[in-house]
Amino acid sequence: MNQSPAIQRSIDLALAEGNEVVQTSAGWEKVDEVVHFRRPMTSKFRDALRGDTALRYWSSKGSPHNQLSEGFTDGAVRVALSFPVSP
Repeated sequence: MNQSPAIQRSIDLALAEGNEVVQTSAGWEKVDEVVHFRRPMTSKFRDALRGDTALRYWSSKGSPHNQLSEGFTDGAVRVALSFPVSP
C-alpha cells in the first residue's frame, strides 16, 4: 500500500484492533497519501505509536470541510493515518 514500514505496522495494528480503512486519498499539501479509518483510534493504539520515532502525532480541530481528526504521519515518505475523533 505504501513505502513506510512504520505506517504499514500501524495499519496492521489498527486492523488487528478491529478498525477498518475507509479510503485512501492523495494530493494533500504536506503528504502524498492519507489512509482514513472508520473508527477513532484507541488509547492503546495511540500510546503504542507515540513510541515510534518514525511517526509524528497530530490532531486537527476540524473545519466546515473536514471532520475533527487525529493521526500519525511518516514525514520521510509523506504518508499519514487519519482517525475520526468522537466529539
